[in-house]
Amino acid sequence: MAAKSGLDRLPMALTGIFGALGAISGTAYYISLRVSPPSRRTYLDSYTFTPWELEVPYEKVEFRSSDGLRLVGWWLPRPETNAVIVCSHGHNGRKDELLGIGSYCWRAGYNVLLFDYRGRGESDAWPKTLVSREVDDLLAALQYVRQRMPDAAIGVIGYSMGAAVGILATARDQSVRALVADSSFTTGDDVVADAVEKVLRVPLRPLVHLADTIVAWRHGYRFSQARPIDVIGQIAHVRSS
Repeated sequence: MAAKSGLDRLPMALTGIFGALGAISGTAYYISLRVSPPSRRTYLDSYTFTPWELEVPYEKVEFRSSDGLRLVGWWLPRPETNAVIVCSHGHNGRKDELLGIGSYCWRAGYNVLLFDYRGRGESDAWPKTLVSREVDDLLAALQYVRQRMPDAAIGVIGYSMGAAVGILATARDQSVRALVADSSFTTGDDVVADAVEKVLRVPLRPLVHLADTIVAWRHGYRFSQARPIDVIGQIAHVRSS
């Protein structure tokens, strides 16, 4: 049997190339969905533990983001003080997940604001982003506090993505006087790359860059631009930990 010529092998080579490109593109798209998944509501978004179960008085509040989305929260009042703690939850979190620290801060004598970022809990539906839109939401929460209590002494507590959001928002809002940032990431692309490499067990930085491009195309932002490490030096005016 005659050996196949290079021309005969070309279709097989092209098939392999297109197959590899398809696999790479599909994986990158999957990564983009994990970073910015669509908002899916369940009954748990409205029926969760509330401050009432912890015997803490509260008021359900609403305020608007800079682009007009309705953000929903709980205000735990301490009329005797102007000190306010704003809590910032993680990427897939909700306000009820911060009831532990929120009720502790209230019992310690602080007003407390717990709220849902866009696309989570009771706030308006929106594709979850990695820090980008959430910074705007936290800035809106800080503005709500100042409108409600003009002389407020404001502190922020954030966890994981919420910690990164807290750093970025504090660098832009001089009204924050104290910040606790627990387990923040340094940059968006680093945290995504680390998560991908732990699952697939190979270094896939090019995939992460492609996923970043897909996220920019789908949602108009790049998670690689979320870089708390670049602004940490700008919050020297606050007490931080």
